[in-house]
Amino acid sequence: MADEERILYFPVDRYYYEREGEAGFLGERVIKYHRTLTAHLKVLLKDSLGIEDFVELAAASGKCERPSGNGR
Repeated sequence: MADEERILYFPVDRYYYEREGEAGFLGERVIKYHRTLTAHLKVLLKDSLGIEDFVELAAASGKCERPSGNGR
């Protein structure tokens, strides 16, 4: 694929909402799960992963709304 044909950016809609979806993978329909990086890291931190803190970058003000109760 030529450089000018590559997709450079993907829209991120409802990033902060955990959800389930379907996708095709190797000719099969699979269920995929979206969780934020913060949600994944909170589970690992709870189980004593050696990280003391983590904060996910946020979109510019007004570009993305966060739901209340985000993360685990």
